[in-house]
Amino acid sequence: MVIKNNLYFMKDFLKVIFFTLLIFSLYINTFTIYLFDTINKQEFNINKAESKMAALIEEKEKARYLISKYNQIIDINNVLIYFTNGNVRYSTMDIAYTIVDESRKNKIDPYLVLSLILTESSFNHRSISRKGAIGLMQILPNTAYYISKFKDDIDISHKKELFDPITNIKIGVSYFAYLLKKYNGNIKYAIIAYNLGPSNLNYRLRKKKKVPKFYYNRVIRNYQLISNVKNSA
Repeated sequence: MVIKNNLYFMKDFLKVIFFTLLIFSLYINTFTIYLFDTINKQEFNINKAESKMAALIEEKEKARYLISKYNQIIDINNVLIYFTNGNVRYSTMDIAYTIVDESRKNKIDPYLVLSLILTESSFNHRSISRKGAIGLMQILPNTAYYISKFKDDIDISHKKELFDPITNIKIGVSYFAYLLKKYNGNIKYAIIAYNLGPSNLNYRLRKKKKVPKFYYNRVIRNYQLISNVKNSA
């Protein structure tokens, strides 16, 4: 009788243990699901916050880029006004914008482009050289036709179009970028080739002849002059 009672007791005890473990297991599972759900929500919030932070940083960089760009436009416009005294038939602000915009597209110092223009034409967009180079950056028609083939936004059908300051600058900057690439980023050779012509420069380099530096020195002096005017404005 005692043994039978003990068996019943053990049976009831095991039932209690079983249900206790079952309840505990369900609790653990529920807690685990809750924990994973909380972690996932936190990860989602963290990713969302990181995305917002990245977007803010990107916006900040864009704003910084635009501020820098428009500061350069204002500086170059002031330099143009200084050298031309406003006695030109084109908008100096339009010219300044084009110089900066085209220079940045081609990763060129816009003040160097301005120095080339000062050296080539002294900002006279009607200028024509003895060799037939035209406009602000003194572009030869054949050079213009060649460069325009690679520019979707430029279509030169007649050399008279080179008298347009905007068109002239777009081609001139693209041509200088072409020379920089041709001479592996060597600014000195690119400047000399802009005046002497790449074929003549290549010939002199190949034959180890003296390379004329007069034009290069003029551009550098004008670059310094422009820097002084910009800093004093």
